[in-house]
Amino acid sequence: MGMFIEISVRDKEFLRTAAARALVDACPVEIFEPVDRRVRVNKDQEDECTLCGRCLEIAGDRIEIIKHYD
Repeated sequence: MGMFIEISVRDKEFLRTAAARALVDACPVEIFEPVDRRVRVNKDQEDECTLCGRCLEIAGDRIEIIKHYD
């Protein structure tokens, strides 16, 4: 888990879809990575999140960005 940012996937089945694979290309800091036929969150990269919102445009409410700060 990242120190300041955590990416929570609410719909695990979403990670097996073509839309989820679009997250890999959309994320400018490589938080999402392909593994076999699915996508996973690279926990080592979570804190690099710039809050650009590209992942939310693709995934909608199937993922959540949790900020561990005020």
